[in-house]
Amino acid sequence: MPPKLYSPAASLNLPPLVFYFAGTAFPPYALLTLKHSVAVWGGKVVMLHDGSYPDTVKGVISELFRDWYEPDDFTAFVEKSPLDPGFRDGFWFHTAERLFVINQWAEKEKLNALAHAELDVLLFSPVDSFAHTDSWGKGIFYPAGTENHAGASFIYLNERRALTEMLEFFVANSSRGDEMRLLWDFLFSGSSVAHQLPSHTYFENRGVAQASHSTLTPAQVGGLFDVQPLGTWILGQDPRNTPKAPHFNHIWLEQIGSAVLTNLRFSFNPFTKTLRVGRKFEQKVPIRALHVHSKKISWVTNPFTFAILVAVANFPFAIPLAWKNTLKYFLRLGKKRVDLLYLWVRGQRH
Repeated sequence: MPPKLYSPAASLNLPPLVFYFAGTAFPPYALLTLKHSVAVWGGKVVMLHDGSYPDTVKGVISELFRDWYEPDDFTAFVEKSPLDPGFRDGFWFHTAERLFVINQWAEKEKLNALAHAELDVLLFSPVDSFAHTDSWGKGIFYPAGTENHAGASFIYLNERRALTEMLEFFVANSSRGDEMRLLWDFLFSGSSVAHQLPSHTYFENRGVAQASHSTLTPAQVGGLFDVQPLGTWILGQDPRNTPKAPHFNHIWLEQIGSAVLTNLRFSFNPFTKTLRVGRKFEQKVPIRALHVHSKKISWVTNPFTFAILVAVANFPFAIPLAWKNTLKYFLRLGKKRVDLLYLWVRGQRH
């Protein structure tokens, strides 16, 4: 029996949407993400944290995970990992540890189904496509990017043992690299519980590795789930990655993104708050989850600001999105052009 197609008339009966944070200071942009999620998600919204969350967003269930979390499996994962524990106060390990925490929380709550999103990911309604998950299959669902990189920017789980199986794979193979590499490897490990949500790769001529793996289509799940490139193309990357450069849009990283982005066109309706993307002159498909890598959540949650930024992303050239470092950048660029012109004129005279 073929999988059902997404129907906007499907009734909402959604499991909890779970967020995670551990660190010294809860980021202000994350409060906007939580408020937005309460508004669009049809189930409970849960914040698992280590005490840093200020517990101020109405409708969010707050829970301290240090009260019950046992880190033994995660410690085994860290011991075999080649990653630098000092990078951004343990960034590589925080991103992986959240999955261990969420798995133990689901076990404690006796949950078999849940969704998880990173705090810089915004969901776009309607989200009722998830009512069809049983027809997609059983297990864990998340998007993948280019080869060797998948993403837990958004995860849907409808069988908890799938997350346990994935984490056992993580511990056994942690020497392979970071979380994104392990997520990719698990998708192609032959496991029957790993399923790929469609992302920007839907528009690519898929490589042999991806073509050999059944990927759900936008028609089945109601749209695309951004690993990272759709968000960085519209809104740029995290400014911490380029502290001395202007904040440009049209960013994509070869390890995660794709040149296919240059052929895509985006649209956003500020009244219906629907975001779509597609090739030139072709029908656009909805984006259900957008990874706002730049952390500019306020730009997205303001529908009219976001509509302008989406329109600007369709320009054939990159645009600076903030003033910081922009003047210095163009002054340096102008000086280089003048120097090149001077050298050319001098060469012509000789």
